[in-house]
Amino acid sequence: MLERMRELFIALGDDQDEPAPGPRAQLDALAIQLRVHFAAEEDPEYFGTIAAECPALGGQVENLQSAHAALLRAAEHLRTLAAAPGGRRVLALLITRLEEDVRAHEAAEGRLLSEFFGLP
Repeated sequence: MLERMRELFIALGDDQDEPAPGPRAQLDALAIQLRVHFAAEEDPEYFGTIAAECPALGGQVENLQSAHAALLRAAEHLRTLAAAPGGRRVLALLITRLEEDVRAHEAAEGRLLSEFFGLP
């Protein structure tokens, strides 16, 4: 998923005044992939188990779930920008920001799992 965003950022290097159909299709696929990934995390068997078995981690679970909604909104915003002419540099910068946000989210999830399983 992150590799796809990085490739898209490279492809958007030039700032043309026309919609970018390739990036739009890639952003559509990315949005779907994010939805599927986040739905799996929010499954009662995953986040639900963590919150039920370790209530002290419930706040972290809620924060991660809130982040899902924000990341999906950001992906939708990128899809809208990709359909409009111009603004490719802005789109490229926002794609980079989304990549950074997804990486930070995954790192927070990793820390949550480490705490849950008692790993250092």
